[in-house]
Amino acid sequence: MTERTITRWRTARQRPLPANLKKIDQAFWACRRHNLVGYYKQRLWDDGRGTRIEIYPVDQQHVAPNRRRDLNIRTINVRTDWRRVVDAWNSGDQQALDDAWDSIADSLGSDHGAYRHVSHIGFGI
Repeated sequence: MTERTITRWRTARQRPLPANLKKIDQAFWACRRHNLVGYYKQRLWDDGRGTRIEIYPVDQQHVAPNRRRDLNIRTINVRTDWRRVVDAWNSGDQQALDDAWDSIADSLGSDHGAYRHVSHIGFGI
């Protein structure tokens, strides 16, 4: 984009085309992700104290009733694998993210297999 085009967008004299809006959105999220990586690593490591997380099991409403498991929200303190998790998230490497999550799920004890697939993770304070 030229500086003149961007000025028109900023002053609302012209609107970006849908293709340009998509590019702007992609650039925003790429920059945001890049800027958050260091913060996430520091925040989640917390000087070696780790971070307390809540693990929410996947919604089982589409699972046949006889196949559903009674899964609860789990809370654990994770001290290690965050650097791997954040790097995999940042690079968009789904396999590396799955591998890093598997190592965290292993720390859940005997029921770790039930948390291989989760709906989301919440970070406690």
